[in-house]
Amino acid sequence: MIAAKDKLYMPDFRLSPHIDQVGIEERASRFTKRSIKNEAKLNGLKLVLNMISTTVMIQIGRVEDNRMVNMQLTNSKLIDRGTKMVMERTGIIDYERAKELLLQFGSVKKAVDSHRG
Repeated sequence: MIAAKDKLYMPDFRLSPHIDQVGIEERASRFTKRSIKNEAKLNGLKLVLNMISTTVMIQIGRVEDNRMVNMQLTNSKLIDRGTKMVMERTGIIDYERAKELLLQFGSVKKAVDSHRG
């Protein structure tokens, strides 16, 4: 038996007639149930780890008003999100000016603090 993502491929029993097909099918169903249980355990673990990391980020002051303000500006989506947060917190209405300020300081929190400063 070879397991793929959603399918179980059963062996060709004509090649090996001494193998009990019912036994193989039972083992295949147990394998599938075990895989589902393991996947559920991993999802549960992922949720717990996300809760722990979120709690730590809140405690060390990286979250303000339910938003992560010390995020790494690694792609255009995060830069856009950060720019909008800078505009909202500082009152700057020019998008390009807020983006320039954000990129200069590297985080929303530093950009807002420098503007208020």
